[in-house]
Amino acid sequence: MKVTYNEVLSANGAIQNLMKNGAASVAPLAALRLARAARVIGQEVEAFEAGRIALIKQYAPEPDAEGNQRVPPERTAEFTAALAKLTKESVEVDIQRIDLADFGTGPISLTALIGLEWLIDTVQEG
Repeated sequence: MKVTYNEVLSANGAIQNLMKNGAASVAPLAALRLARAARVIGQEVEAFEAGRIALIKQYAPEPDAEGNQRVPPERTAEFTAALAKLTKESVEVDIQRIDLADFGTGPISLTALIGLEWLIDTVQEG
């Protein structure tokens, strides 16, 4: 499926948060599917980070006095626009969507649901 880097980053944050704070509340089937998705998402996060670092080098070619590469204030607007464009780029991910019912009846945070929205399949009955 095609998703944007922004969606990948949101899902990554939600999965990391669930692993850290709410793993016990996720049913085993959903946890397994999230673990599989996390591997693919992790690869895309690395690709995004490589792109972000390339942008930093492009907009801040010279390290500062401490050896850090920082975008100078006069180039911040350009850099921010380029970074926003990068987050909107689409990538193809081979991930099986997770049925909402697979999460079981345990609590799951609204933040996690928002971050995982594109990954969760909801079936409307009726």
